[in-house]
Amino acid sequence: MNNYSFDFIDKPERLHPTLTEEILKNDAKPFFNYIHSDDIDDVKNHLRSTKNEVLNIDFRLTGSRSVRYVSCKAISSENEDGSVFFKGCFEDNTIRINQKQILNKILFDFTHSISNKLDNIISLTDNLNCKPEDTSSKQIIEEIKGSSAELAAYLKEASEEYRTLQA
Repeated sequence: MNNYSFDFIDKPERLHPTLTEEILKNDAKPFFNYIHSDDIDDVKNHLRSTKNEVLNIDFRLTGSRSVRYVSCKAISSENEDGSVFFKGCFEDNTIRINQKQILNKILFDFTHSISNKLDNIISLTDNLNCKPEDTSSKQIIEEIKGSSAELAAYLKEASEEYRTLQA
C-alpha cells in the first residue's frame, strides 16, 4: 500500500483530527492506521482491484473518541511509476448508521413485545372458550380472537418485512 495516495475534496480532519490533506496526498500508509481492524483487508482489496476505475467503499475509522462510519467515493488513476492516485470524497455516515441501528432495535423490541402479549391473549381466549358461558361472553371471546388473529397477521408481515430489510 506504499504506492497509494489520496486527494479528497472535503477535509479528512472532519473524520479524524490527525488525518490531514498533506498526509493523504503524499502517502496513504498512515491512513490505514485509522481503519477499523475488521475492515482493513476489505479496504486494501478494494484499492488493489480499483485501478483506473471508480472506488466506492464503506468502512469504519477508529482512533478518535468513537468509531466513525465512512463512505469513500473516488476515481483512481495509475501514474507512470505504477503508483495509484485517488481523487474523491469521504462521507461521514455515522449518524445515519446509528439511527438505523436504533430504529432496527425499536422495531425488533416492538414486534417481540407485542408478539408475547398476543400469545398470552390467544392462550387466555382459548382457555375461556373451553368453558361454558352465556351468549354475550362467547361474542366477546370471538371479538378477542378475531382481533388477535388480525394483530398476529400484521406482526407476522412486519417481521417478514424486517427480515427482508436486514438481508
